[in-house]
Amino acid sequence: MTRLRITEGERSRVVELTGRRVTLGRSEDCDVPLASSGVSRRHAELVLERGRWSVHDLGSANGTFLAGEAVEDATIGPGDEVTLGPDVTLELLSDTRGAYEESEGEPEDGAEAELADEDDADDADEPARGEPGGRGERWWRRTRWMLHPAEGGESIRLKRPVTTVGRDSGAGLVLEDASVSRMHARFDLEGALLTLTDLHSGNGTFVNDQRITVARVSDGDVVRFGEAEFHVERGEAGPLGGLLGG
Repeated sequence: MTRLRITEGERSRVVELTGRRVTLGRSEDCDVPLASSGVSRRHAELVLERGRWSVHDLGSANGTFLAGEAVEDATIGPGDEVTLGPDVTLELLSDTRGAYEESEGEPEDGAEAELADEDDADDADEPARGEPGGRGERWWRRTRWMLHPAEGGESIRLKRPVTTVGRDSGAGLVLEDASVSRMHARFDLEGALLTLTDLHSGNGTFVNDQRITVARVSDGDVVRFGEAEFHVERGEAGPLGGLLGG
C-alpha cells in the first residue's frame, strides 16, 4: 500500500492511498482535504498508471511544484517532494510498482484516501542535499537566504522552494501591513538562486527601489512589498546551521 506524508506548516500526517486517482484541496469533496488557505479548493490530483504515480495541477492559484520547479503534470516516486501552494508538502513513502493488479476488486477512481496511524510514520529528518549523510559533496556548506526587516524585528529564513508574501494567513510570510496585498508576491528558491515575482499587488513589489514584475534577487538587495521593506542576506550555512563568513 502506498502511503503519502502530508505536511501543512508544522503539522504532519500520513494517509494511505487506496485508489488510482486522489484529489487534494480545500474542498471537503476532495479525497484528501487540506486546511491551508494557500491551497485551492481543488488544487491537484495524484494518479496511478502502470504502477507509477504522477501529480497533476488542477489550475490552482498558487501552483504545484516538484523539486522547486512549477509543474502541471509530472511523474513522482518515493522521496520526491511535491509542494502545493506556499506551505503544503507531499512525499510518497513507499514504492508503488505492482501496487495494484488488474482485477474486479481494485479500488475505483476517486476512492477516499484513508488515514494511517501517525505513529507508523518515520518522523526523523532525512539528510538533505548538502548535509552530512546527504548527496552533496560539499555537505558542510549550503546557501542560506535571510530577510532582515528594515524597521527591526525577527529575521526570516527562506527555506521552502516557494514562499508567498502577503497579509493572508495562508501566505508563507505573513505581513500585517495595510500596504501589503492579501497575496502580494512570491519568492522562488532554485538551488542557490532566488527570484521574486509580484502577484498583481496593489502597491507594488520593489527591488532596490525599482518596481518589478519578476526579478532575480542578490545578496545586499533591498526588497519592498508596499511599504514593508527588508534587507536580503545570502550566506552559507555549516552543518550546525550557522552562517559561515566569507
